[in-house]
Amino acid sequence: MYRKAKEKYSLSSKLSANKASFTQKRVLNSSSFIARNESFTSCINQSLIAESTHHTVQSYGSVLPVLVIEAISCENVSLNSVSVKISESGWIWLVCARRVFVWKYKSSTNNRTSSCVCYELQLPPSDLSHKADLICLLINSSAHIPGLIAVSPEGIVRYWPSIAYDGHSIETTVTDLQGQECYSLTNIQPLGCILGTTTTSLAHISINSTDTGNMIICHTLKVPQGIFSGISKKVSSFIFGSLPISHSSESRPLTKILRDVPNEDDEIFVYVLAGSLLQKWLIFNNFSETLVFEYDLDRSLRDAFLQNGVWNCETTHPNQLQIWQIDIELRQTNELFLLVAGLNSEVSSQLYYALIVIDTSTINSNTVQGSSHFKSFICLRNNPIYYTPEDEEKLVNLKILNVPNKQIVYIYSPQQVLCLQYDNDVFDIITFPGNEESILGAGVCDEMAILFTSKDGLVSLISDQDFSLLEASQSMSIENEVIKDNDDLLSVLTKAFSLFTKKETIKSQSIVSDYILKNIEESAVDETVIQLSLRICDEIPNNDPRWAETCNTPINMTAVSNLISNQLEEKLKTHQLLIEFLINMNIWEKLNIAIVNGVNICTQMLLYEHSEKLIIAISLKKLQEDYPEIFDSVINAILLKRGSIIPNRLTISDIFYKEITKITEIYTSLIEFEEEEISNSLSSSKQVLNIILSVCSIIITTIQDACRFRQYGGNLYETIVKRFSEYDLASFSDANLIRSALFKQFELLVDYGLNSKHSSKSLSAEESIQTKNSVYQKIVDLVDIILDRYVNQLKYLEPGSERYLAVENNFKTDRAKFMEPLVAGKQYERAISLAEKYEDFSTLIKICEELDNKERLQRYVVDYSDKGFSEYLFNWYMKEGKVGKMLATTSSELGSFLKGYKNIEWIHQIGINKFDDASKTLKELALNEESNDRKRTLFSLSKLCALADGGQETSEIDAFVEDIQLHEMVLEDMKNSESMQS
Repeated sequence: MYRKAKEKYSLSSKLSANKASFTQKRVLNSSSFIARNESFTSCINQSLIAESTHHTVQSYGSVLPVLVIEAISCENVSLNSVSVKISESGWIWLVCARRVFVWKYKSSTNNRTSSCVCYELQLPPSDLSHKADLICLLINSSAHIPGLIAVSPEGIVRYWPSIAYDGHSIETTVTDLQGQECYSLTNIQPLGCILGTTTTSLAHISINSTDTGNMIICHTLKVPQGIFSGISKKVSSFIFGSLPISHSSESRPLTKILRDVPNEDDEIFVYVLAGSLLQKWLIFNNFSETLVFEYDLDRSLRDAFLQNGVWNCETTHPNQLQIWQIDIELRQTNELFLLVAGLNSEVSSQLYYALIVIDTSTINSNTVQGSSHFKSFICLRNNPIYYTPEDEEKLVNLKILNVPNKQIVYIYSPQQVLCLQYDNDVFDIITFPGNEESILGAGVCDEMAILFTSKDGLVSLISDQDFSLLEASQSMSIENEVIKDNDDLLSVLTKAFSLFTKKETIKSQSIVSDYILKNIEESAVDETVIQLSLRICDEIPNNDPRWAETCNTPINMTAVSNLISNQLEEKLKTHQLLIEFLINMNIWEKLNIAIVNGVNICTQMLLYEHSEKLIIAISLKKLQEDYPEIFDSVINAILLKRGSIIPNRLTISDIFYKEITKITEIYTSLIEFEEEEISNSLSSSKQVLNIILSVCSIIITTIQDACRFRQYGGNLYETIVKRFSEYDLASFSDANLIRSALFKQFELLVDYGLNSKHSSKSLSAEESIQTKNSVYQKIVDLVDIILDRYVNQLKYLEPGSERYLAVENNFKTDRAKFMEPLVAGKQYERAISLAEKYEDFSTLIKICEELDNKERLQRYVVDYSDKGFSEYLFNWYMKEGKVGKMLATTSSELGSFLKGYKNIEWIHQIGINKFDDASKTLKELALNEESNDRKRTLFSLSKLCALADGGQETSEIDAFVEDIQLHEMVLEDMKNSESMQS
């Protein structure tokens, strides 16, 4: 088989009592050299494609027709232009450019290698891309070969009575679209199809067959006055030009059109979801229709997220939430699945998906907007996704696939299938990684989920019985949630948390109110919360049988062993749930200060630090594959220091990654590893530098990942540090350890990557330009991390306070130290990027002077005018003895600066033609001068300036000069008299 299972892992939450453990096998191509046109044929005779703990992916149906393989394998064809629809009747159609290929995938012989007949049809002309959603296959019991209706995006309808004859077709145009783009075509046989546009205009299309021939009939669904006001027939002016303005107040893009379970041949119900608006139509066979109801789900969805504890309903207003209605699918008669996503950006960037069952039998035309008709609401808490505007399209590109009579619903994206028990959030995941492999279509046949993938063609998803009957596990082995008399505070808190993870919020809140917040000292609560956080971070993976010999806790032996990286992911999910639990239960705001290793630290900050350590651990595990030798040596050294014993069934990585709270020890160990390699005489300069660069990559990547986690965590971090700003909270309890590692790494990079004092081991004389650039870039990345930590610390300290001034002084000293190698190495652009970000005016001025870039310097004067750049520039000139350059500047602030430098100020005043001011300054200098010669010179200059100013009165200056002359004459006479007497 050319595919193999790359890895297995469990996505079960450590504390979730309603989530089963399962494993995943990623479906990967074992050879990257397999050509695209070999992808399908290479797996013809294969059965098992991939498997997870509870699902297998197997080849399904007959082999792909040669026409289809050739069409998809063409180098000019992008997978974005290929789409597929799979019908329950056993037929499938694939759209590629302007062609549609139709064949029967369900073979009666059950022989996958048997050939099948494929029919190729030419689609109507279009400037836009055709898609399978705008095609319907019309099955006629009296005909062996079905017919087909295709609609172009512009509204051209083409009908083939038989797909066996491409040249035998008729067509027409839907005239009432007003330029709207067609979006989907829904089969409602025997009454034809329902066409929907992107802006939710609906049309009923049917075929009228008579003895004289066939005719296409298009009928626009009539909306009662005032009912459809929320759905705009907005026109794409880019494609179709401007059209008459709609009277609708807003545009509701079409999400999906569904046919309800058939009841009578002449009456068919259709559901339409447009944004948050849900409609139900009754279609008759005489080209008439009735709008049964129209219901806006928006308020109900917002309330559901709050009432189910996704966000705190007491502190969150419904309007704070952003809701996406992603997809709908039939569950059974009068019941719909609705997939939605919710975001509260004021709390965090985490996006929550929810699967809802809507009971439409309780909705009618008189239903009050905002009332809830949700039969169930399942939030997928244990699969955290973080929202960014750039990823929005990808995050909501999901579809629902429901298999009747099953307790499982499938949610799929182009690269992933989530198999979900819809009465809880137990799920299994299968991923199809890489851009070259994606899911192009999905359907149901023989009560199985069928996918069409770009690599394997048709495959089926088969679940085992255990998944359907799987009960939620409790990784912390909580027997029940009944509070006993001998339960300590940790047991009570753990049980309340367990209830919260199972969405039993009321019971959880009752335990918290009665046993935790009442009659208990706050310090005890802090200590207990920290213990629970430590337990989550450092607990043994109970669902991994390899740990069975090392603990007495019960484990689920049917679960497949979890890989370390996914155990870490589960710990992170559980820890995030813990913080959410503490916030929702009003415990978070009561947390205060705890003592850790003899140091006072905020409990909230310590919990946040635990989350960041989990992020660091996950990052380290990913990097371990890239640097196996370094990690093996470093982890061995750490475990040796701890005195850890490695059981036979476990690896050193199992032991190391178990204790998350000690994960930052790796930074010290990495530095020690470098120093040992440097001192090893067998290591060449090239080997030393490669090791230093590798260790640098590990340190930088892990800390940057932790910083990104902080940025995406909303305002939680900021709230913590503002509340406890008098403590050294921005650095956390391991601040000194991490800071020391960063500083030492910087020194090693400079010494062995740049300086010549270690010429025996340095590459400065022999390294390539590329290597040199790598060294400088690592320096930039390291310095950026170090200075950013200073800035974050200063951000939350009181300006002017003793602590603020001390940190600021260290910041300025270290900033100058770290910038020096870049400036000395003439890495001006790199140095400027850092200097601008961290407002290192000295470095900016030095570079501008060295490059003689007056324009850039003047730009800095303007850009940093409110930061005192000009004054800094003048002081720098004075310190460097470049008074002439300073006086040559035209800054308006120079005059104010020179008020304290009278001996220079008058020169500036003359330079800007302020002769009167210069005269006064010179006169002032002369009056304060003791030397008569200098006095006379200064007064003379003052007189010249006064005359230059327009001939103003100079008698006062003349008087001063006469006094000097008189004084000199008296002194001369006294000297002469003394000499005569002697």
